[in-house]
Amino acid sequence: MRFKPVYIYVVLVLAAVALFIFIPQSNGSKKTADLTNEEMPQDDIHKGLDSKQGPPNKDNVTGNIKHQMDMMKKAVEENPNDTLVVKDYADFLAAAHRRDEAIPLYERILKIDPKRSDILFNLAFIYYGEQKFDKAKETTKRILKIAPDDLRAHYNLGAIAQAEGNTAEAKEIWTELAEKHAATETGKLAKESIDKLNR
Repeated sequence: MRFKPVYIYVVLVLAAVALFIFIPQSNGSKKTADLTNEEMPQDDIHKGLDSKQGPPNKDNVTGNIKHQMDMMKKAVEENPNDTLVVKDYADFLAAAHRRDEAIPLYERILKIDPKRSDILFNLAFIYYGEQKFDKAKETTKRILKIAPDDLRAHYNLGAIAQAEGNTAEAKEIWTELAEKHAATETGKLAKESIDKLNR
């Protein structure tokens, strides 16, 4: 009985495939186990992180953030007219959902420099998030008095109108933006918003 070379090649190919499939799996499972059992490195990036802590909550927030907040508050107390220091602290408070504390700080900056549209945008965003649409609209109109061609402020007026349930006004504002400023990001966003209203 003679063996045909084709059968030898088939057996060799099957053996090679088996090696490629089974050998990496056995080594890979060991490495995965090693990685999951390793402790967290104690460097600047991983400092304070511990997988046993669970999700962030008020009990396990690192003292680093509280320390940073205290330092920012102290800097504001020492330099109450430094708008950069005050803005940094107000932004930090707003991001930490302490908007009621951020609002007076933003207003303090506006007393020093009433033409700060960036501060007005932050205030309008806070008011919008708190569903104080009348204040959001009033603040956005203040931006437009300073910068009448600010497309974002015009778009935001449409968003406020839509949030108040006035879709006709929102559509009118966004249609004008989409037609006159079609090439801009705001114009494209206005077009998308109109399309969503039409669905």
